[in-house]
Amino acid sequence: MKASLSPRLFFESLLSWDFAFAAVGAITFGVFVFGSERPLEDTGAIRASAIAVGTTLAFANIVSLRWVTDRMRGSAYGELIRSHDADESEVIQPYWIIVVTCFVTSVLGILAVVIQGELPRWADALLLTVLFFFGLYSLLGSASLVRLTLFHQRESSKLQHVQEQVARELREMERKRRGGPNSAGN
Repeated sequence: MKASLSPRLFFESLLSWDFAFAAVGAITFGVFVFGSERPLEDTGAIRASAIAVGTTLAFANIVSLRWVTDRMRGSAYGELIRSHDADESEVIQPYWIIVVTCFVTSVLGILAVVIQGELPRWADALLLTVLFFFGLYSLLGSASLVRLTLFHQRESSKLQHVQEQVARELREMERKRRGGPNSAGN
């Protein structure tokens, strides 16, 4: 099944703590950069690191998404999720939002490296502020996805534990019913 894009979920994902912190951080960064008259020439390392950080986080989040979807495939936890979310879009969409954000960070980093020193100071400051926002959102969003992945892992494990416990109890009941070993409580 193909996951559908849910506008409601998209805006809920954007209005989360990580987006808010990234926005406040970028606004604060912008205020300091625009308020200063210092040159922006020695920002090459920051620009180049955005490429590496964005790409690394994007692929790490793709791996996390793959792990979550594999965990749901053919499992009772996946059936439980699909009972509320038939195409699993509510599970998948937060990962894709952050993956796209990470790739945008990389592309902006490439752009910032290529055009370094070619823009007026105000345009360069704006580019760095936008790059800072996307980089911070990529980082904080990835932290949110780690928490989300751990949540799915924990809930899946709980459900699997309950299933195993029920299966053990059923085997024990069947053994007692047949009069096999341990039927007297030994």
